[in-house]
Amino acid sequence: MGLPEKENPLSVDSLAAETQQGADDASGLPVRLDRYSRAHHRALDMADYARHKGEVKIARNLAACGHYLLFRDYFTIGKVRLHAARFCNKHLLCPLCAIRRGARAVKAYLDRLHVILGEHPGLRASLVTLTVKDGEDLQERFFHLQHAFQRLQQARRSYLRGKGPYVELAKVEGAVGSYEFKRGKNSGEWHPHLHMVVLHRAEIDQEQLSKDWHNETGDSFIVD
Repeated sequence: MGLPEKENPLSVDSLAAETQQGADDASGLPVRLDRYSRAHHRALDMADYARHKGEVKIARNLAACGHYLLFRDYFTIGKVRLHAARFCNKHLLCPLCAIRRGARAVKAYLDRLHVILGEHPGLRASLVTLTVKDGEDLQERFFHLQHAFQRLQQARRSYLRGKGPYVELAKVEGAVGSYEFKRGKNSGEWHPHLHMVVLHRAEIDQEQLSKDWHNETGDSFIVD
């Protein structure tokens, strides 16, 4: 079974790059500005689309988002921090606000993760990705992914209560995740998938997880 192509987790547009230790170091300011610039240009594209749909106010807010950024240079400690800015706070539409909101969420979960791992040293964290077959209809593909995962969660609960067959997800003791949507690299169709950081003790069998996932989706077995 082939695995999905892995992306560089520290690309300039990633949440990892926004939240990594030392992200506010003065030497990292050019990279940070480049990341914000890329996101701002994508927001301008979204503003054009909103304007085309008659959403003038939303388009205006998106176009102005990130237009003004004020950084303060704390040269005695080698830090540069964002002091003031203009943001639209439309994180579901604006790539720049999405990066910033996501970074805050990642940091909050990382803080909790460190506490949990400190209290339960036998636990370890792994990244799990569940995908579904690409399709033209985004809503249909998303609901397919969402409902399949809900069924897999129910199968886990049933097994742990002694009322169903074993599924590999039963090894997971806790998790947090999010959905991601993009166009398939080769198909050009919608490719929704689910990323989770899971806490577990026993090694997760990828082959068994793939079988469990195919049982729930009926058309998809690619997991990572």
